[in-house]
Amino acid sequence: MMQRKEDSLTRVQFRTHRVNYINSQWYFLTRGGENLGPFPTKEDAKKQLANYLEKMKAEG
Repeated sequence: MMQRKEDSLTRVQFRTHRVNYINSQWYFLTRGGENLGPFPTKEDAKKQLANYLEKMKAEG
């Protein structure tokens, strides 16, 4: 894609909230839109999300 001289070199990237509380349980949302869980606490969901992201990064 060609870029014009006056175009900004920085892109705004939006982040969504990946950890959600649904029906009294915690889940995390994958990029594909799937809620994984449930987890008993928000901290557990965040830890599992971090593990999931590391696994996806390693699989490339």
